[in-house]
Amino acid sequence: MRQPTEAELRIEHSMRDPFLADNATNAMLLLAGVMSGSLTLISEGIRSCLMLAASTYAYVVLRAKHRGRFDHYEYGLDKIESFVGLVVGGGLLASGLWVAQSVVSTIVGGEPTASPLGLALGAVVNAVNGVVNILGWWGMKKAEPEEPSDVFKAQLNARFVMMASSIFLQITLTIAALAIDPVVALLMDASGAAFVAAIMVLRGVSMLFRSAPQILDSRPDEDVCKALREAAEVVVAPAQVARFRARPIMEGVQAEVFVTAPPDTPASVLSRWRQDILDRLQNGALRIELAVLSERQADGPEI
Repeated sequence: MRQPTEAELRIEHSMRDPFLADNATNAMLLLAGVMSGSLTLISEGIRSCLMLAASTYAYVVLRAKHRGRFDHYEYGLDKIESFVGLVVGGGLLASGLWVAQSVVSTIVGGEPTASPLGLALGAVVNAVNGVVNILGWWGMKKAEPEEPSDVFKAQLNARFVMMASSIFLQITLTIAALAIDPVVALLMDASGAAFVAAIMVLRGVSMLFRSAPQILDSRPDEDVCKALREAAEVVVAPAQVARFRARPIMEGVQAEVFVTAPPDTPASVLSRWRQDILDRLQNGALRIELAVLSERQADGPEI
């Protein structure tokens, strides 16, 4: 087991500290939501708990990766990550729909579910949560390396969304707590809950759409496959491209190009073809893992 570098330790600490604080603030959000009856706090507490599950997985995986514990998994952990994405995404979608239904029922009923004191308590708790999210995002931003991993980038983006959400909810909760008119308080609390519900539904659908194809190894976007095939046929004579297959992976595509090459074709030639194909694609926004194999290699005995 290798020892993590100082840069890797900084990344871990930048994720660990807000992660530990999240456990406390999430409990406070749910407790304050149940005690006050605020839909905003209840919905934000549910969303935070579900995202905490994804953050827990990301932190554990990143920490283990920095210590070389997954080096023997040559194809990475995309399947596990996709499964976690399916579970969390499904939970976010279901919870978001439940919150949306509760918001509609509350507005139709016309009676505030939270007292002014409860809303004031909610505003205080959310302020604490907002400070945690702001400091957490800033700490991760400072620790961000020049070439961050996909796991770190996803967590940094998630923390930014949490920070923006906390700021918006602070505005609605503060107005609701200070409002003299109960109708205004009801609308502000409901609008905060509706905002969180929208985030939950959108995030849940996004995670499901991203994770499901990777669990099933479905074919990537047709334009990506076409570009890969065309690049391969330019670099390698079309008659030599025997077959081609690709599957989506997290933030990218994994592809294999099988060519009919003479048995004595050096590995350096296949490696050069691979690099030439990648150079032709020149798509820095998409992570591409490419292998160029001869049919003799592909059909040989498994080892």
